[in-house]
Amino acid sequence: MSSDWELVFGQLSNLKNYSINESKRVLKTKVPKNRAVREEVVGNLIRCFNDFIRIVNKIYTTLNDNEQKLILKLFTTLRDRVVRSFQVLQLNYRIPSTFCEYIDPQIKDELIEIDSTDSGTDLDTTNTIMATAVTAIEFFNLASKILPHEYDGSPDKLQSFLDGLSLLRANATGHEENAVAYIKTRLCGKARDLISDNDTLQDIGHKLKQGIKTESSQAVTSKILGHKQFQKDKAKYAEYIETLSVKLKRAYISEGVPEAVAETYCANTVVKALSTNSSSDKAKLIMEAGTFNSTQEAITKFVGITSDNNAID
Repeated sequence: MSSDWELVFGQLSNLKNYSINESKRVLKTKVPKNRAVREEVVGNLIRCFNDFIRIVNKIYTTLNDNEQKLILKLFTTLRDRVVRSFQVLQLNYRIPSTFCEYIDPQIKDELIEIDSTDSGTDLDTTNTIMATAVTAIEFFNLASKILPHEYDGSPDKLQSFLDGLSLLRANATGHEENAVAYIKTRLCGKARDLISDNDTLQDIGHKLKQGIKTESSQAVTSKILGHKQFQKDKAKYAEYIETLSVKLKRAYISEGVPEAVAETYCANTVVKALSTNSSSDKAKLIMEAGTFNSTQEAITKFVGITSDNNAID
């Protein structure tokens, strides 16, 4: 595991464990009658659930299949504890079944009664109460938030669409056919032509990857290093290099390079280009001698360098 993944997984595991401990305060034979205790548990569980969703939303599309499965396992346990706790407290808050929604106390579901006549039953050891299935309307609403825009087969937008497709797949349990139907409405042009009627979500992702080729990192690097400023305006030249650097980073990531490493590679390439191909001797010296942590930092420094006799502003 990478250090970043270990940190995130640790945070999510702590939230899951916290939800278990909080739920134990009410999942017992005698449900607490103290209103303050009940309200405290409810507030803590809502915050715990929503914090979990917030963290997952930030990193989910960067995870591999195994990491996503681990996240789903944690989420299932946490959600189950929240559902069971709210049920014994006779609360009908709607508990989302996906990673993309938070608990909103203003949204209610039909109250589900629990038969607690058997005083010998410890609710903390009962079987898991299954989550209420997401309706078709709820699923399409979720899908429209994950993938709101059409995709026409543009190589530059491919990875973003695939990230959305991956997130949709993770939340499509029981709605696979609806998911495929929705995805087809989001595809147009070349992207739609690649897809057949019987394709699954996995098939769609595979065909898009195979049929829409982005430029390799080597090809984009060659463009950056081969583009000289000559008589171009410095700002326009820098803007062009920055645009290519975005493509380069995207190419690295699509080739499996971690984002942080991809950014370092891009920054090094941009600095090399600016220190070699600038029309300003002064800019060349400053860029070559400088240390830059990001592409944006290098570009900003280059644009801010004052002119010398050889410069083209």
